[in-house]
Order: sequence, then structure tokens, then C-alpha cells
Amino acid sequence: MIRSRTLIVVALALLAASAVPTAATSAKRAAPDLAVAKLSQPLATLSAGADLAVAVQLRNRGQVAAAKSRVTLYLTRGAKRTSRDLVLGHSRVKALPAGGKATAKLKAAPPLRAVGAYRLIACADSGKQVRESTEGNNCTASRQFEVTSPAPPPRPSRPIDDGGLAISPAFTMTDGIDWGSVRDELGAVPGPAEPVTLTLRAGNRIEGQVGYTDGIVAPAPLLAGTTTTLDYSEASEDDGALSVDLPFAFPFGGILERTASVSTNGWISFGEPAWDFWDDEQLRDYRGVAAVVGEHMRGIMPYWSDLDLEQRGAGPGRVQKVVAADGSAVAFQWDTAQHTNDGAPRRLFQVVLFRDGSFRFDYPGPNPAGGAKSFIGYSLGTDPKSATIVTADSDEVLAGSLLVSPKPLLPAANSVTLPAGEVTATLPVRGDLLDASPGCELTVPSTASAEGLVTCATPSLGPGQQASQTVTFSMPPAAPGEVDPANFRLLGSYESAGQTLLDRDEINALSGALPFATIDLVAEFDSPPIPRPGVPAVFGVELEVPTIQAALDEPVATFELPDGATLELIQIAGKGLPCGPVVDQTVSCKLPSGIGFTAIGVSVMPTVASVGSELTLDVTADALNTPFASASVTTPPVQAP
Repeated sequence: MIRSRTLIVVALALLAASAVPTAATSAKRAAPDLAVAKLSQPLATLSAGADLAVAVQLRNRGQVAAAKSRVTLYLTRGAKRTSRDLVLGHSRVKALPAGGKATAKLKAAPPLRAVGAYRLIACADSGKQVRESTEGNNCTASRQFEVTSPAPPPRPSRPIDDGGLAISPAFTMTDGIDWGSVRDELGAVPGPAEPVTLTLRAGNRIEGQVGYTDGIVAPAPLLAGTTTTLDYSEASEDDGALSVDLPFAFPFGGILERTASVSTNGWISFGEPAWDFWDDEQLRDYRGVAAVVGEHMRGIMPYWSDLDLEQRGAGPGRVQKVVAADGSAVAFQWDTAQHTNDGAPRRLFQVVLFRDGSFRFDYPGPNPAGGAKSFIGYSLGTDPKSATIVTADSDEVLAGSLLVSPKPLLPAANSVTLPAGEVTATLPVRGDLLDASPGCELTVPSTASAEGLVTCATPSLGPGQQASQTVTFSMPPAAPGEVDPANFRLLGSYESAGQTLLDRDEINALSGALPFATIDLVAEFDSPPIPRPGVPAVFGVELEVPTIQAALDEPVATFELPDGATLELIQIAGKGLPCGPVVDQTVSCKLPSGIGFTAIGVSVMPTVASVGSELTLDVTADALNTPFASASVTTPPVQAP
């Protein structure tokens, strides 16, 4: 009985003690509690890159005032905040009394690469500046909406059924570099400061400028005539390319071609060497085959594969040039083994170029199925629509011959002379203009963060005429932390008679492997051990693509800097990055395109206002071929000096 009374007394004492508020529970009850009370809803559909105005109403649900804070707007795939969300913007929030409200207005734009179903998420106290009674109710998501690709800029189409009344010019830009292998005609990879020459050509009313028709016809034998066996001993029996003169000016896509680069890999190129094989990276590129071939390859591919003139056990192979006795046609004929499979069947095929601009693919050999994959088709190299893909992942030749004919240029009822115009070409960032044709001038010099522009005059062009201008620039210096220049894209244009035609190309100096990938992002605080005002606080950020042989296409990193600190510098290997202005403690920087790994140093200067507070660095990064990644790191509290 005594023991029972003792237990009852102890229990009552514990119950009484629990009913008395402690200092800890009182502080918790008296803490502020910031939450998003209302978030304006976006439209059901929004174009990427379009301005988006968002109102966020915040409320302090706590019993005491909340200090100044910050609200952040994110773009997310789901309904909950994750580390991969994209930061769209921030807004400062004034101190709020208990029960007080405030409305933050933000203006942002989903980036061009964000296409698909998304939500907005607004988070109160995103900088963790306020100690709240409840930390789990700071974020609110909007309804789901669709981000669509922006409409492409107006581009006049080349008229096809125009009765010959409209002027239909043609335009090409070539840079003398094989896009896939990044080699020039001599097989050299252009390094920092080395010259690269762009050739910009415009033509008027030349066969092929209004497109082609093609179809299977009866099989044809190998063309007979004056035969020359091409000598690849100075190039390569495997993945070799030779520049060959044509016996006549061959009209291709509205431009007269007088030479062709003939590849051992079953294709010919115009304006650039044909080193590349199929499938190098074409099928793994995130942009798709049409974009890779259509924008960057100008050539004809009767059987573009991975072929080899000296494959062991298969006997020697050969590539021949054959000119018809009457001079009406020239053929390139391949009799060769396949490089990637010792037991694969040989290939015997040809492409025949005719004076009128038509061409034909013939496969007179046995050519059984098997071996490496191939691409059969042709491309003008101006945009994805300029590529005609017959097959892109097959180990078979065509059953018959393929005849490709230019659509006819109909007689014109009015003048078809094309007025004088101009061509332009971009220069890469940090690439200097070295030389140019007469009539060209540097209209915008390139800088450390912006492309340059060269503008050249072109004469009037009568029917069947064409003109060309050349621009030579220096390759940019090595990318920060790398031994080669970063990847870059080039853009050329031709304008005359109110029409503007475009052509794009690119140089993949660091890497041509651009599949879809992900980013691993790590942020650390490097030094000093305890941050102090007036002493730089240094953060280290590592960015890596875990996928083997993959690289980032035009990556961008965004840094949300700590409150109470100013930016000192952002650099890779001691070299500064091109970054935008700091807005609301946020700055975005372009990283070298083509990298697979890099280490970034971020240095900020704590101010007296940060004493007693932690410094937090938030980082997000993405590229055209990756989703967003994020990382965050927080320092110990800043101590007074």
C-alpha cells in the first residue's frame, strides 16, 4: 500500500510538472511562423522565355514579429520542393508583426530549355533567416501548367510552287571543319589561336534550291568511264577523307559545287572534309538525327557507315572516281569491308552525280545484310528540315537504286535578278577576326562574354549566278581548366530582296558526346574556418556528369549568394567566368560548353551586417541536355573581427 501511494504521488508530481510551461516550450509557442497564404495562378499554357508575373501573399501566423526575410519562386516538375527545382527569382520581405501580411511581386521567365508540364512553388523564408515555430509549412505550389517551345522567329520559306515568279535564293555557310571528328582537311584538330575560315555562299535560281524529289528506280550497274583509284595512304585507310575535283560544277541545294570530300566511310561532303563515320555520336546526340545531320552535314550519303579499306581478313578495299565518257556524270564507287565486324559482308555501291543536279544511289554488289549500322540520305546542312533520311539505323542497302532529282525552276514572268544584299557571320566568344574578303567589316567585336559579328556585302545575282565571301577568325583560347577551347556554335545569314536565310554550324572542341545526361553538384565551404567581416569566404563547387563519355551542352550555373555578403569573384582554375550582374543576391554564369567535370571557386566578402548569422550558398546548374541540379552549403556563424 505504501508503495502504491508513492507511485501515485510521483505520477501526480510529473503530471504537474508537465503542465507548467518551460522556457523552451514558451519560446516555441512565441516564435514567428511564416507561410505563403496565397499564390497567383499561372495561365494553363505559357511559352518558354515569356515573362511571368507572380504575386505571393505571405502571412506571419506566429505570436511574435518575424524579422526581414526572403521569398523565392521555383519552377518544378512536381508538387513538392526538391533539390532539382529551378530558381526563377527572389523578393525581399519586410519584417512582419504577429498576424501581419505582405505581398511580394516577382517577374520571371521559364528558360527556353524548360518545356513540358511544370508548377510554380513559392517558399517563404527561403534564406532561413527566421527561426520559426513551424518550418514545414513555408512552401505552396501552383496548379500544373504547360510550358511550350517559343515560336521560331519568322523565316521566309523558299517557294516551291511559285510559278517561277518569286525570287528563291540559296545560302550555305561552311567552316572547313568536319563537325563529328572536329578535324580540318589535313586531319588537324584546330587548337587555341589557330585560324578557321568560314565560307558564305549565296546563289540565285540554281538547281536544287527549291528542294528535291526522290524515289526507287530499277537497279543500275556501276558507271563505266575514265577511272581513278583514290589514294588514301596520306590520309587514312580507315576514316579517311580526300578532296577531289569534280569534272563539272555540280548544283547541290542551289549552290554550284566544284570539289567534293570523299570519305572511306561511304559518303561525300561539300565545303567540309568527310572524316566522320556512322554511328560516331549521331544516334546518341540528344537533339536527334535530323538536327545533327541537317544542321551540320552538307553532303550525300549513299551508305554512310563505319567502313575500312584494310580490314584484316577481308582483303584490300578501294574507292574510285569514274567520269562518264560523255562528261555527263561522275561516280564515286566503294568496294570495301566493314571496320566494326570482321565477319561482316563487304559493301559495293556508288553515288552518281549528274550535270543537271540529280544524283543516284546504286548497290550492284551482293551486299547482304549484316555488320555495322548505316545512314542513307542527303543533307543541305542548313537546318533539320534540310536532311532527307532514307534509313538511319539499318545494316541493309536499298532494294534498287534511289534517284534524287531537283524540283524544276519554272520560267519567271518577271525579272529574276537578285538585288545586292549582305551576308553575316558570328565570331565565337573571345575569337578575333584575322582576315575577310573585300567588302567585309567587323560590325561587332567579340568579347570575353559575347559573340562578335562580321558583315559582308554581296553583289546582285542573275539567274544561275552565285557569290561567296570568306571570314577567318582565330580559335578562342582554352576554356578555364581545360587544354582546348570550349564548344561553340556559329550562325551565318544572307539577306536580299526582303528575304533572310540562315545556316548554323558548330565546333565541338572539348567534346562531341552530347546525350541526355544528369549533373552531380557538390558545394563545400573551403575557408577560413570561421568567417569574419572583411575576410573573403571561399566556397568550392564541383560539377560532374556521371554518364561515361557525355558532356554538357551550353551549361549555366546560378549562384544564390549569402545575405550580408558581397560577391568577390567566381572562377575556374584561376580564370574568371562570364557572369551576369548580381540581382537580389543571385548571379548566373556561363560555363564552358563541352565539359564533363569542373571545379568552380566562389568567393564572397562578409559584411558587418552578417555578424552572428550563417552564410548559405545555394547553387543550381543545368545544360541544354540535362535537367536542373542543385546544392547548398552553410558556414558557421560569422564572428566579429
